Amino acid sequence: APVAAPVAAPVAAPDEAVPPGLELLRTTCLALYPSQTCPLHFYSVLKYWQGGPDPLDCVLAFAHPGDSEVSPHWHFVTAGLSDLHGDGRVHERAAGPGDASGFGFELSFRVRREDPISPPPQWAARLLQSLARYVFATGCLISAGDFVPWPGPLDGSRDSRLQHLLLASDPRLPPCAQGPLGSVRFPLLLGATADELAAAQAWSVPAIASMLPIVTDMRRGESLFDLHPELREMVRDQQEQHGSGLAAVTCRLMWLDEDGPSGGAAEVTTVSRPHIHVSHEAGLALPDALESRLRKGRHFTLVSAGGGGHAVSLVPSAVRGVVVTEELPYAARGLWLHALISDELLEQMDYEMHCLRLPPDRQEWPRCFRWESKGLAITVHGPGATLPDPPPDSPI
Repeated sequence: APVAAPVAAPVAAPDEAVPPGLELLRTTCLALYPSQTCPLHFYSVLKYWQGGPDPLDCVLAFAHPGDSEVSPHWHFVTAGLSDLHGDGRVHERAAGPGDASGFGFELSFRVRREDPISPPPQWAARLLQSLARYVFATGCLISAGDFVPWPGPLDGSRDSRLQHLLLASDPRLPPCAQGPLGSVRFPLLLGATADELAAAQAWSVPAIASMLPIVTDMRRGESLFDLHPELREMVRDQQEQHGSGLAAVTCRLMWLDEDGPSGGAAEVTTVSRPHIHVSHEAGLALPDALESRLRKGRHFTLVSAGGGGHAVSLVPSAVRGVVVTEELPYAARGLWLHALISDELLEQMDYEMHCLRLPPDRQEWPRCFRWESKGLAITVHGPGATLPDPPPDSPI
């Protein structure tokens, strides 16, 4: 999971010339906060382009007074995931004004203000810096409809129930801002409880996110399902009828062919006996994926957070137009493994992997599931465990 990074205390912006990308962000936000021409900034201790570990140049913090729809809150907007400078020090310059600026987005996060005079909380800026580190390290973009599991309460406390994040479009910012260095979107982070995250994964992230308040209140003690118990049945009904909209997850992932490599890494190659290693969080998602994706005739894909194209797609027999067939159930296109899960194998996997629904402390890790007659093995590693390195002669 992303790791919190230090940030400097919030200060007012200096009067020096503002980089064009940062000026676009400030202008966009000033349309909402016209009186805050000099918002508070959380500056990075040492920026990437200065040789430091902090991807974001700064985090902007605007004070929202509240209105009939939202409570008073601090509105944080990152600065650095898009191209701020246009000189190549961090991002390659966009080919044209309509192309994405840098990664093409900045994160928006609205956090409830405890009182009118309290300063913006530093934990929010640290969280945003952590997410930016993840994006820079992996190349995995974050957008509306995604979710981010977190290792504990978002603010680092011990008692808050908000321990995860769902992403939606910020309804109070433009869908896309256009500037001289390209376009920028503003996905909004929403604090979520464990059962809200589970419902989003089992059914639909956008649907659950649309029910959450756009202002994250770390003191929120009741989840959607505590307030509206009937939602549990509704989510179950939607899952049974339509399956899950969760088509892919990003995780730590490695796979190898236990019979050794059978070709180069560029063309489609035959894989005889694939052994898939996945991190703990991704492994726990597999039982739901088998039930809500593969049984509904939909694929489920695991993508390596390390980038480089490593991925595994579990494909049910009902899916057509893929590189695998009943005669060739496992094949790789470069570093992307395709595994055909026949109806018979799906029944076996669903039965044996159901144990992953048990509490983690009641299981021994790693858990290796092996279907010898099908030539497939999946190992789910324990919390925080390091995945093994592929053998030196493996194309992976």
